[in-house]
Formats: sequence, structure tokens, C-alpha cells
Amino acid sequence: LSMRPPEAVINAIAAGLPDAKILMVTRNPRDYLMSSYTNNVNSGKSAGIEEFASKFGGHLKRSHDLRGWKTVSDDVLGKNQIQFLPYELLQHDPSGYLKEVSKLIGEDLEPFRIETNRNAAPPGSVLEVMRRINAEFEANPHPVQDMREWNALKYILTNATGYATELHDFFDRYLAHFDMTFELDAFPEKLSKIVVPRMKPLKPRAIYKLYLEKYGLLEPVAAE
Repeated sequence: LSMRPPEAVINAIAAGLPDAKILMVTRNPRDYLMSSYTNNVNSGKSAGIEEFASKFGGHLKRSHDLRGWKTVSDDVLGKNQIQFLPYELLQHDPSGYLKEVSKLIGEDLEPFRIETNRNAAPPGSVLEVMRRINAEFEANPHPVQDMREWNALKYILTNATGYATELHDFFDRYLAHFDMTFELDAFPEKLSKIVVPRMKPLKPRAIYKLYLEKYGLLEPVAAE
């Protein structure tokens, strides 16, 4: 729903649930971009990371318009009816994350916590191999692309290599001769200019204090 105009979504919610509280889970834009790129490759696309990043601005305008969501929610539902929670907290402290959600909904979710990482990403070297195979299929289409077995193999490959974190260095060394270029050296400045102003509602929230640098919201230290 975060990709829809906040005015349309919140007015629709208010029409049926005028006392609703909204919880939006956010993710810092660089990691969100990298995750989206991984999903793009897994789905069979062949764009490289730089090309993908250069076209990501329009998506970020919608996905990270937290300022717009807060403004509309405050106007329509009233102050403090929308809350933001960092996905990064879920990554490093699942219990702490569930406590925050539990406070909002008034129900203890700790008994339902799942220990296993359900969203393991393959290491960059494996991702780059997959991207190159995708590019070859785009240039030379082959019936194997439409096989259910091929899609199953991709799913197994991405999850198996993602979960095998102790082998990631091995994969990188083994595939080094392919001259892999899968990392985004720095979050593009043009994307920062688009997204950082839209994330300003996160800055005063105590729960985001540890993550301000990741979100690009940390004030630069003045030189003495």
C-alpha cells in the first residue's frame, strides 16, 4: 500500500475505520535498493546494479514518502495515529521489534517469533552469475526459461547460498575470476536528494537514533 498515493489510502481507511492506527515499517534506502536489485535478478532480469540504481528514483519517491504519509494521516486521522518502525531493528533485535509492534496492537507477539531468517539473499558473486545468465537468456531465448524446474532451481540456488553465510567468502573467492562487479560503491547522490527530505519524520523518533546514518539523516559534524 505504501506505493499508492497516501491521500487515497488514508481516506479509504478513515471511511471504514476512523480510529485506525497505522504502522509503517521502513528500510534505509540503500539496503532497500540492494534488496530490490536482488529480487530483480532473481526474477530473471539482467540490468546491472548501476543501471538499476539510476532508474530507482521514481520508485523511491513513492516507497519512501514518509513525510507525505505523516502529513495526510495527521490531517485525516489525527496526530500520532501513524507510527514508523525500522526494519533494521527486526534484523538485529527481533524481540525488541516485536515488543514495539505488540505495544501498538496490545497483543504479545513474542510467542510467535520465528528464529529463522526468512529472507536470505545470495552473496553478490552468486547474484552476478545469475544476472549474466539472465542476460544470455535475453540475448538468446531458450525453452529452459519456461520450465518449472528452472524456476525451482533458481529458488533453491538463491536460498541455499543465502542461508550458507559461512560459505559466502568461499563463493566470492571461487567466482573472483569472473571479475564480479555487484556492489553499489555508494548510494547515488541524486537518489539521496530525492529520498532524504521525504524521510524527515523519522529523525526525531528515538527508535531511529541508531539508524540515522543508514537513512542519511545524520547531521554532518562541523569542522573545528
